[in-house]
Amino acid sequence: RNRLLIESVRSCKVISACAWSSETTLDFSDAAELAQTVQESDSNQTFKAKCAPLHDLLLLALPLLSQPDEMLAWTRKNRAIDLISVDAEGAELEIFKDFPFES
Repeated sequence: RNRLLIESVRSCKVISACAWSSETTLDFSDAAELAQTVQESDSNQTFKAKCAPLHDLLLLALPLLSQPDEMLAWTRKNRAIDLISVDAEGAELEIFKDFPFES
């Protein structure tokens, strides 16, 4: 929702994706400023999102967000991410539950 605002005040790229510990579809409340998962779907106040493991989303998104020469250098080097910031409104443990930190 706030992609342009965030990118204007931070030196980052915003990826519109739903990260979870596994591939699934979740219902989110659209009534508040921040989307939150809900158990029962009320079509007027919720939306569905297809989710995937964060590791899979990173592998798909990194080539799209980097310049080709940067991506090639990163791939040849050590394929390490120095810093990642995830703000998931309390779902961080679920998202990182099966994250391959040593990969």
